[in-house]
Amino acid sequence: MSDLAAVLAAPGELAPRLALADALTREGDPRGELIRRQIALLGKLTPDQRELNARRCAELMAAHGATWTRAAEGWAEVRFRAGFIAAIRTTGDELLKHGDALLAVEPVEEVTLDGASDETLAALAKRPMLARIRRLSVYGGHTDAGATKLCASAYVAALASVSFTDVGPAFATALAKSKLGALRVLALTGCEIGDEGAAAIAKASLLAGLDRLYLARCDISDEGAAAIAQSKKLAALRRLDLRQSEVGRAGREALAKRKGLRARC
Repeated sequence: MSDLAAVLAAPGELAPRLALADALTREGDPRGELIRRQIALLGKLTPDQRELNARRCAELMAAHGATWTRAAEGWAEVRFRAGFIAAIRTTGDELLKHGDALLAVEPVEEVTLDGASDETLAALAKRPMLARIRRLSVYGGHTDAGATKLCASAYVAALASVSFTDVGPAFATALAKSKLGALRVLALTGCEIGDEGAAAIAKASLLAGLDRLYLARCDISDEGAAAIAQSKKLAALRRLDLRQSEVGRAGREALAKRKGLRARC
């Protein structure tokens, strides 16, 4: 396995990146220095050391960033971590066109899509590159149908965080049959899932590992809040956001009785 292949195979580990940094440095490639300095920024440094490393990383990006981001040229946002592109922001169509090429050379784990139609999400669900992504957010352009197809994909088993903006109770119900077994964060802020959707999420055994649930402005009342508070399926839930909802005294009291849950209403 090549040094780059090792990085792509274990994006969360730093040792393969350091090995590649050594190889690149021997070849005179400045990206080796970027990798080492950005890894240093992840650890404990004095303020002076942090400033020095951050300044040098900025200099390296100014000099070579156009080359290092060429595979994602024109996309709305590209963020580096430990020497590689870790997060991107683009459209669903652009990801379908160019995502395979980018993920073949960069350990991208976080993707934000500014608009993706149901057809685009259905097509993305068939792409093996989806298995490389750990955090996915989709802002606009889709309905329950597209979000449901994506979450039923064989390639979403490793997704740890998912966010949608345009889904309803049908999607919440479909979550029980999705492939999101590793999900830790679910954000449906502003979605009209209502009490029906909240109850469906509360019954989803697949979401047993869910740690954070964001349901602000989701038309949830006391009934939905109580369903989540009393759920035995959401055993790992620690944070719940129900702000700007219709939750009243009864719902707040039900939430307060759940040990270990920090709820905001």
